[in-house]
Amino acid sequence: MTTATKNLSLKLLHFVIYCRERQYVISPEQTIAVFKAANLGFLNSRATFKATLKAILCHSKNTAKRFNTLFDVYWSLAFIGQVEEEKFRFLSQKSTAKKASLVWLGNSGIEKHPTKQTKQTKGANPRERLLQTDFSKIQVEDQQRLNELSETLYREMSLRIKRRYHNSSRGVVHLKKTIRQGIPKGGLYLKLFFVKKKKEKRKIVFLLDVSGSMDVYSLYLLKFVLTLNRYLNHVALFTMSTRLRKITPLTKTHQDQKTLEKISQQVKDWSGGTTIGSALENFIDRYGNSHLSQKHVVVIMSDGLETGNVGVLKRATQRIQKRCKTLVWLNPLKGMENYQPIQQGMLNVLPHLDVFKAAHNLNSLLRLEKILKDV
Repeated sequence: MTTATKNLSLKLLHFVIYCRERQYVISPEQTIAVFKAANLGFLNSRATFKATLKAILCHSKNTAKRFNTLFDVYWSLAFIGQVEEEKFRFLSQKSTAKKASLVWLGNSGIEKHPTKQTKQTKGANPRERLLQTDFSKIQVEDQQRLNELSETLYREMSLRIKRRYHNSSRGVVHLKKTIRQGIPKGGLYLKLFFVKKKKEKRKIVFLLDVSGSMDVYSLYLLKFVLTLNRYLNHVALFTMSTRLRKITPLTKTHQDQKTLEKISQQVKDWSGGTTIGSALENFIDRYGNSHLSQKHVVVIMSDGLETGNVGVLKRATQRIQKRCKTLVWLNPLKGMENYQPIQQGMLNVLPHLDVFKAAHNLNSLLRLEKILKDV
């Protein structure tokens, strides 16, 4: 075996480990097939390399989307150096029980530069610290770990929302659960478990404020929506600053980096001023017929710092609330200690909101799951 082949085999092994640590299931048989493909020379070009691994490791549309993200991140030049430094680090760790969403690379060194926010979560493990830390206080060295953790948690959240069936006292027999519960009893199936098809899923419309006052949070919120869009059907995304833009067509590739590049080219008023009221009225007039009904959940992500006419904002919010199933307003400022909605914009819209929550860290965004599942 040549040196080049050895290096490729080692990197392939690291890639398999990397995927497994992020809860992407790869069987021993698939791992062996990957090495056989490498030995047969099917991995000479990047395109053939990716297509071959995808054919071996993917078994559904959802796993294919997940594979594309993992492949692009791992095999990027910036990430290869990091992986080389962490060879088999996981083998030296103590064998401790871990939650599925806890296993990820790069635990070491997270608490070297604590911030004021981390002092408030003193004693928390690295995962809990990242879950509770305000996006505005994330350190540069924590960015990669935060991206990986958020990707995993958002994906799990999306799949739970997407489930078509739920446990029930009657309905279709859940064979897998029934058989599993009968194994300890010697195969006697004393109790049948049932599942029932869920009601029709709601359509979700996100209106993201990308004005200057939201600059610290808008990119994190955008990544959150893009991840949901990869796994959920019927997700629409709009940005609003000095004008309203529908960017749903730009998300069809399901590749976040390309999507972000397209959005940066199309949304020229990013980090500009904000006239939330006029943007919402524009949304109602242009897209109300197709995006406002009793099947739609509208999620506005904004700090509510209106620079335009507050009366226009109040009327627009009122109109949206009457026409949609649920109107949710996620405000990053609400996560601040002793926050009070004293801005004129928020004071005027609060009576017309069904849900008013924070959106300043991972934990606050993950709580949106319960809201989306309950409507």
